[in-house]
Amino acid sequence: MLLAQDLKETNISKVVKEYKWLNEAFAGSVMQSFSNFWEKNYTVKLLGVIENNFALFKTEEFFVTKIALKKNLDIGIRVPKSLIKMLFECLGEREEEFDITKITEVEAKSINSFNEYVYEDIKNMLNVPKEKVLDDDDYNLIFSVQNQEGEISKYIVSIPKIVVQIHQNEKSFSSINLDCFSKTKTKVNIHVGSTKMSLNDLKNLTCEDIVILENSNLNKMQLKIGEESAYFQLSPDPTLIVNIDSNGDDDIMDSSTLSQDMWDNIQVEIGAEFDKVKISLGELKQISEGLVVDIGSVYDNKIFLKVENKNIAQGELVIINDRYGVRIDKLFNEEANVEEEVSEQAPIQEEPVEEVSEEIANEEVNEDDFDYSDFEIEDENI
Repeated sequence: MLLAQDLKETNISKVVKEYKWLNEAFAGSVMQSFSNFWEKNYTVKLLGVIENNFALFKTEEFFVTKIALKKNLDIGIRVPKSLIKMLFECLGEREEEFDITKITEVEAKSINSFNEYVYEDIKNMLNVPKEKVLDDDDYNLIFSVQNQEGEISKYIVSIPKIVVQIHQNEKSFSSINLDCFSKTKTKVNIHVGSTKMSLNDLKNLTCEDIVILENSNLNKMQLKIGEESAYFQLSPDPTLIVNIDSNGDDDIMDSSTLSQDMWDNIQVEIGAEFDKVKISLGELKQISEGLVVDIGSVYDNKIFLKVENKNIAQGELVIINDRYGVRIDKLFNEEANVEEEVSEQAPIQEEPVEEVSEEIANEEVNEDDFDYSDFEIEDENI
């Protein structure tokens, strides 16, 4: 249900759309007709469009030309007295005041010829129906006409609405061809999969360990752009397949070695995600259409293990049976710990430990001396 405000906005949008199309369709052709026919430059602009408001035509005298499109359907072109006077000035000045009722036959034929010339230039924009026409509503196009001397008049063309299809505007304002941007690159995140791991296992990760992503699919990954995400199909790279037996059992965490400490056995979710990957808009479009995309170059990018969006490790993507995995070659928490240890040790060595210890020792000696002297004085008195 449309409210009054919605209805008003809808009508305004419709009027603007109609005006833009009518202006583009007819203004240029009418101006060209003026200049070509009269062999003099004129500036023609579409001032406005009035629907069935003939009050405007009662305020001035017009020369009217009717051009039949079919039975009971025609175009009306109105040339006001002021415009006829302007157009005929090129033929020389009149001895008496111009009177449209006393227009000569030659002048009348000239105006009719000109109006027919305008019609020939705009008729390709009209679509005359073959069936019988009952609708007689018109678009009254009011053009301003200015000559080189700066004189201004108007020119009115009344066109039946039924022969004007405003929806053709969609053709004249064609949409941008997005194919020209198909090679343009954009950065995206690609989520490979996830798994759950205990805090104990997380603490004991080392380089060359392989973390199997239980929640992964060899033929599907998730693409993320900002807040938007979508799954896409891909063909797995067979060169990523790893035979676990050939690597030994040490690379895979054994659940039997888990600590019995409740805290260490808390499960956390680990996700695997490629570093920002550049992908073309053409590939992105194929992904949105559900097509299988060959993104072999993606496998060459760094892949990170993440906990709560924080990188904990870096590695290479591998395939273990029917799941993806990550073979770790860099642990970020280990480096952080080493840096922390170095930073903690450095200031300790620089502190004046000996001076502090001497002061403490002195304080202890002083306290003992004081206590003993007091005790000895009391002992002598006794």
